[in-house]
Amino acid sequence: GCRDRNMYDVCQHMLLPEVTCFDASYAELCTAWGPANIFISHVWAESAGVTRDAVQKLAFALEQRKPSAVGVGNHIAACPRVWFCTACNNQSRVKSELGDNVLTSPFAQVLKHSLCTMVVIVSPFRALDRKWCTFEFCLAGSLDKEVLMLTEDGVVQEGHVSPQALHELAEKLVDFNCRRATCSRASDGSLIDDAVRDMGGYEALTGEVLRIFAGAIREAHGHTDAALDLINAQRSRTSKGLARSCEGMGPSSSTSSAGACN
Repeated sequence: GCRDRNMYDVCQHMLLPEVTCFDASYAELCTAWGPANIFISHVWAESAGVTRDAVQKLAFALEQRKPSAVGVGNHIAACPRVWFCTACNNQSRVKSELGDNVLTSPFAQVLKHSLCTMVVIVSPFRALDRKWCTFEFCLAGSLDKEVLMLTEDGVVQEGHVSPQALHELAEKLVDFNCRRATCSRASDGSLIDDAVRDMGGYEALTGEVLRIFAGAIREAHGHTDAALDLINAQRSRTSKGLARSCEGMGPSSSTSSAGACN
């Protein structure tokens, strides 16, 4: 995938030429669209290649799950549908679609829908700096959605991301405050500020971010704990087997044989 072009470039050079003359979103024109059960929040400044690789890792992770974990209803579980704003918003008039209240925007409508059960944050390191991203996954957390952290290496909660990367993420969270997140459009930032005020303010939002990230890291850590449990259980079985073997030799065994068991 391209690492020199970001999602702004994808929108400008790939999506808009296809859809502008139809006054529609890319999803409406080019996909079998329908109610989404997975909301993907991404960073527009992230490279197209990283974003694509991350979404492919998500697809693989979902294939490993039981269908019931993906959505509600058999047809949705069998065919996950994602909301990806670059493709699902009408980018020709996204400002008017957004409206004057983010809590009634297309983003919020999808998140609040009962069929949407999972929210995925692509590139969580960079997402922490973006006001839209922090708002989206905080809203998701408040709605009790499953929130997954996704990198180009895979899903954090599934143990796909290295412990070193998790440590770097934790270091970034030490001094994190949602108030310092930025927005590419000042008007969007003002709308989010108004919504956050109604949600308890930025201190409450920061606490929610820390809760979600701590939970993700805890789940990831569970995979290393499980791995250690497997090894320790095998070591225990091996030690017991060796002890029984030594006992079976009895006192008449040769010194050299006894020495091998000591």
